[in-house]
Amino acid sequence: FSEIYYSDGWKAYINNELVDHVCVNYILRGLKLPKGKNKIEFKFEPDTYATGKMISNISSGAILLLLVLSLGFWIRKKLQEDTE
Repeated sequence: FSEIYYSDGWKAYINNELVDHVCVNYILRGLKLPKGKNKIEFKFEPDTYATGKMISNISSGAILLLLVLSLGFWIRKKLQEDTE
């Protein structure tokens, strides 16, 4: 392939199956292909992105939970003040 080899984050798929890609001619990337017609895809899927996405989702959930709890305590306090 006339693309620069860079292993970090790049994943190669042949017919939707993950395969290893290699560095050829010191700079380009290459694949071993089975005979016949194949669908080849290179996807940029770094592990750090998945980790960051998970941390972001957990943080967003915690913030949402704190918001709901604080709203619930505020409503509870208002209801107690109204009954006194």
